[in-house]
This record gives sequence, structure tokens and C-alpha cells, in this order.
Amino acid sequence: MNRLSSLRRPTLTPAILAVASAVLLAAGCSSGGGTEESKEPEVSSTPRITDPNSFAFPLDPYLTKPDDQQTLSKAQAELTRQCMKRFGFTYHPAPQRPTVNPFGENGLRYGVSSTQLAAKYGYGSGSGDGPDQPEAPASGAELLTGAARLAMFGKEDLKPSDLPSSQEEAEASEANNGVIAGKAVPVGGCQREAAMKVFSPRKKSLPITFTYGLMTDAWSRTRDDSRYVAVGRKWAECLKEKGYVTSPDPLTQDRDLKFTDPQSPRAITVAKADVACKEKVNLIGVAFAVESAYQKRLVEQNAEALKQVQQQQEEQLRLAASLLR
Repeated sequence: MNRLSSLRRPTLTPAILAVASAVLLAAGCSSGGGTEESKEPEVSSTPRITDPNSFAFPLDPYLTKPDDQQTLSKAQAELTRQCMKRFGFTYHPAPQRPTVNPFGENGLRYGVSSTQLAAKYGYGSGSGDGPDQPEAPASGAELLTGAARLAMFGKEDLKPSDLPSSQEEAEASEANNGVIAGKAVPVGGCQREAAMKVFSPRKKSLPITFTYGLMTDAWSRTRDDSRYVAVGRKWAECLKEKGYVTSPDPLTQDRDLKFTDPQSPRAITVAKADVACKEKVNLIGVAFAVESAYQKRLVEQNAEALKQVQQQQEEQLRLAASLLR
């Protein structure tokens, strides 16, 4: 994936996203953005920021911390293992391999932002520049066949509309999902059951992606905001003066200049100029101030739901602690 072409936000671990997000988004996750408002929120002050990892956003307290994501992912894997055991199958989840992001949590939020990292990676991802790590052994889940596959994934012909959105609904369902060793297979199999037990035990559970939906909403509004658009134009004009023509969107810079090698000497040269222009026009400071204003408004509009998000996180971690003790 082109590393600057997608929104840079704190992410859920792959193990969680692979199952939990699919499960819970199928239940009809919405951003919960509240009332649509076209009015741009006021910005009380615009800080001068050069390090994008030096600030925090209003929605940050409602995000699952990376260490907690790992814990919840392990809990989900343990529940999957227990479920498979009910049907007589031994399942060994693949060990989790920690990932290291040289750019930090927000380092690419508004495109390349560090002169030091631009000089090292240009517009590259940095993923191939660390020490080699052994490939994690496959869990074997994707190789399952017959009854074991049915136990793990459930019936293959089920539609998203056929799937319950919570464990509470699943337990109340009378649908025939198959039987193995005299026991009914859970809807969507053991993987789905494990995800719902951790992330959506009750009908009124909010999706794990709820806060991320709000962040996406805030970022979408930020990109259309007149203040962000204006500073983007100043940044593009600065780059044009240095001989590089690009659109006024910092997240499409590497695409606009069509680098065949994002870490080539030319890409590195442009990336350093990119950072210098961001610092000159204070693009990061303006973007942070504007996005924070939209997030603050969403926090106020969704106060009760976000309180529930925090309560659910506490419950999820208590469950994980009991499973992994």
C-alpha cells in the first residue's frame, strides 16, 4: 500500500481487525457523528508544531491503547481455541509479532513530517529498514477443511444480514448452523463467537470501531475545511518555488510526483523539501488545531456513547485478564 495515500490513524492490531471489525461492521457500525453541521468550528489557538507525535487529540482517551489491543487480540485467540476444543479440534493461534513503526503514532498523519526520517526513508514506509524478523508461523486456520473449517468459520453461504451482531443475539438464535459431535456450531463459527464475546457481548454494545468512525468523520471535515485547504495551498506554493509541482493535499504528494522508488535519492530530496515547507507555513499546527476542533465537537455530541465506549473497554480488559491469567 502506498503509505501516504491512506489516512494515518492509530490502528487496531491485525488479529483484531481480521475478525472483530468484520463482525462488528457487518452489524451496521456508524460513525455516530451526531447532527450534521456545515459550520466550521472555532479554533481558539494555532500552535506551532514540527513534531506530529508531540500532541494529543480530544478523541485519544477513547481509543484502545496498543498494549491493550495486543491483550484483547490474545483473549480473542484464546476464546477461539476454547471454542474449537468444544468440537474436538486442537487449534494453536499464531503467536503475535510486535510491529515497530519508525514514524510513531502520528508521524505520517499529515504526510512526511520529520526531516530526519525524510532523509532516511523519503516517501518509503520504513518497513524494510529494520532488522529482519522471522515470519510468524501460520495458525493453520486458513488450511482447515471439512468439519474443522465449519467449526472455525461457520457455514460459507451465510449473508451478513444472517449474522447476529452480538453474542446475546447469537445465543438466542434458533437458526441451524450445523452440528459437530452433537454440539451446535455457533453462527459464523468459533472466530465470530470469540470476537463477539470480547467486543459485542450484548445487543446494545457499541462497535469496537465506534471511536475510529468519529476520527474519520473529523478528518473528512478537516480536509474540506477552508483553513486546512488554505494552508495546503501555501504548502504547495512553497514546494513549487523549490521546483516541485503538486496538488495542495499533503497526503497525495508522493503519488503526484510519481516516484517509482519512494526511497530514491530524488524522493528523499523532495521529502526533505516537503517537510521544510510544512514547517514554513505551519501546516501541522494548523491541521492539528482544525482537526482537534472537529474532534472536540464530536466528543461533546457523543458524550454518552463515548462514556459507554470506555466502560466497554474496561469490561473487555477484565475478561481478557481472566482468560489470560
